[in-house]
Amino acid sequence: MKNELIENENINDHFVEIFNLILVLEEKSLKKKGIIGLSLVEIHVIEAVIKLGSEATMKTVAKELKISLSSLSVSTNVLIKKGYLIKIPSKLDKRVRHLKETSKSLEINKIHVQWHKEFVDNALINFDNEQRTILLGLLKNLNNYLQINLDQ
Repeated sequence: MKNELIENENINDHFVEIFNLILVLEEKSLKKKGIIGLSLVEIHVIEAVIKLGSEATMKTVAKELKISLSSLSVSTNVLIKKGYLIKIPSKLDKRVRHLKETSKSLEINKIHVQWHKEFVDNALINFDNEQRTILLGLLKNLNNYLQINLDQ
């Protein structure tokens, strides 16, 4: 029982450290690639708007990012002022505004997507197919656990 607790503590330490390192590395790498003046939150808002396409509204983007509407509103207003997003009134419901990317945000997202591709490629460079399959299974299980607990 004591060894199990030590192992869980050790695993948690690695989760926390990996999470923090990925965020720092992503921010640092994106700055080196010329993305300056945007936070990771803002970059992820841009990514969600592009992913959702014509379905991108404040509500759908907040749900996609699992953040509050008020948090999204702050980021969205900044991104609109910086020229990365625009709001377009819905043709069906004038109360609804769709979020749309601009050419500036498409450029940022392209760099961001490429960073993630390079990150995964480099992180798994020494993994064989069996190790990748095991890792993918572990990540899917962890993701399912997190989704279930987030929805409660």
